[in-house]
Amino acid sequence: MDKYINFFNDYISKYDLKIEALDRKKNHTMRVMDNCKLIAKSIHLSDKNVLLACLIGLFHDIGRFKQYEVYGKFRDYETIDHANLSVDILKEFGFLDGYEYKDIVYVAIKNHNKLKVEDDLTDKEILFCKIIRDADKLDILNLVIKGTNPDAKEKIKLGNFNSRYSKLAVSDIIEGKVLDVGKYPDLCDKSLVKLGLFNDINFNYTKNKIKEDRLIDKIKESYIKSNPIEEKTIIKICDILKERLGR
Repeated sequence: MDKYINFFNDYISKYDLKIEALDRKKNHTMRVMDNCKLIAKSIHLSDKNVLLACLIGLFHDIGRFKQYEVYGKFRDYETIDHANLSVDILKEFGFLDGYEYKDIVYVAIKNHNKLKVEDDLTDKEILFCKIIRDADKLDILNLVIKGTNPDAKEKIKLGNFNSRYSKLAVSDIIEGKVLDVGKYPDLCDKSLVKLGLFNDINFNYTKNKIKEDRLIDKIKESYIKSNPIEEKTIIKICDILKERLGR
């Protein structure tokens, strides 16, 4: 594993890590890698497969650094799909050349940011897609609680919207959908996208961490503070999400 961490660190060292946005992406990567390891161990995968999960976590956002250098922001819907870019970079630099499961790494990274996992994958590919999706969401949701927008250029606090959510965004969450940020032009609706992440949780480890850390309640409190006129809607959505996750 050390060899691959060195590959990662050597690659990102050519970017200006004094930029807060890039430093946060590096730290996010390490936490997601740890989450992948914990999820993989929770379902009793072999050491070889735990390593595979860790590699996916380590490289899942490697394209973010080039994305920021070129576009100055992380919003995929305004720039480029960072997951696809991450796969392109891994192939270009040959970081995984000779690794027997490199194709699974590519598939899982490609699918980690999509609304749903693509069709026609093998059971093993689907498993590792689900691991990285859960691991990534756990860290993103914790960042939301801390008042950080994971995809912003700078660390920011949630705004005071004091405006109504659209019926479309609310109904999509209630129906169990993961929200496509590009579908909702209003900034207020975009804030609900993070809540929609709770609709795609796959493992008991993740569900238990969400409950133990009171993630839904903490986000609910933060969102009510940011948009008090939608308190009833926020409470309704969060109650539904908690029921789906088994409270």
